[in-house]
Parts: sequence; C-alpha cells; structure tokens
Amino acid sequence: MLRAFAWKPSSGSEVAGSAHRPCAGARGTSGAVRRPRGDGSRRRRTAVTIPAAALAALTAACTALAPRELAPRPRGVGAGVRFAYYAPQARRVQLGGDWPGNAWTRGDGRAGETDIGLMHDDDGDGLWEIVVALPPGRYRYAFLVDETVWRIDPANPDEVPGGPAGVASQIVVVRRGKHLEVQ
Repeated sequence: MLRAFAWKPSSGSEVAGSAHRPCAGARGTSGAVRRPRGDGSRRRRTAVTIPAAALAALTAACTALAPRELAPRPRGVGAGVRFAYYAPQARRVQLGGDWPGNAWTRGDGRAGETDIGLMHDDDGDGLWEIVVALPPGRYRYAFLVDETVWRIDPANPDEVPGGPAGVASQIVVVRRGKHLEVQ
C-alpha cells in the first residue's frame, strides 16, 4: 500500500486541477495542514491509501508516456537498410513493410512463413535490428511486437496512412554511388 495526499476543502468535497497549489499555511490542532485558498476558504491535506495493484497500473501507464531510449533512424549500410527498434520487454520483433518479399510480414503467401522480417537482439540490450536489401524507392514500414501489436518507428517522424495498424512510418531510399541513403 502507498500513502498519498489529496487536497480537500474543509467541506469534504475533493478539489482538482492545477489552480489549487499548496501555499503557506498554518497547522491546526487536528494535525491536518490547512492551506488558505484564493476565495478565503481553507482546505486540508488528507491521506489516501492506494492499493498496490492500482499503483502498478499507474506506474505502467506513466512508463509508457515517459521519455524512452530511441533506436536510431533507418540508415543505409552497404547494399541494404538497417532498421532498429527498442523494445526491452519484447520476446519477438518483426519488421513489416510494403516492399516485395515482405508484404507486412506475409512474405509471398506461402504457408508456414512466420519469420518474415524477424529482427534480432543478439546482446540482449533490447535493441532489435535487421538489415534489409531494398532497391531505391519509397517504403512504408512498422514493427510487429510479440506477434500482436504493430508499432510505428518512434525514431522516424515521417508517418503516413497505411499498413495493418492504419498508420506506418515511411522512408525514401536513394542510391549514392555504391551505397544506399535513407531520407
């Protein structure tokens, strides 16, 4: 159990919103801290107990919104494009896209092709990587995490409609001499 505090007016109804900030006040005989409000009334700090399950859910929700380590943007490496996705809790990550041979991880439609676009995290640091040989062109892509959830690339701000989730990341591959460049 966690003990947190909520500000309540003396009448007992809860006060919410950023307009009710703690300010200097006096401690009353009951031990509750009383804080003056702009309208002349007072409010007091009341202890609230939060169950562990609720705390875990709140922590998980806040973690999803917190800044996280991002993988680098896709980039040309030799005759291919290196894709990376940071997912430390994932057991499996696949790269899906609209280029020939992938078709959003469906491959060419043969039964049993479940490893299309399978990425690797060889050192266990949560950074999943794959190099794909792509000819010059414009491509949409997304990451399939644990075979259930499609995610766009947080390192690539170029988002377009399409793909299994309705939105996808996009890259443009161009040839510069013998090497590929991603724009």
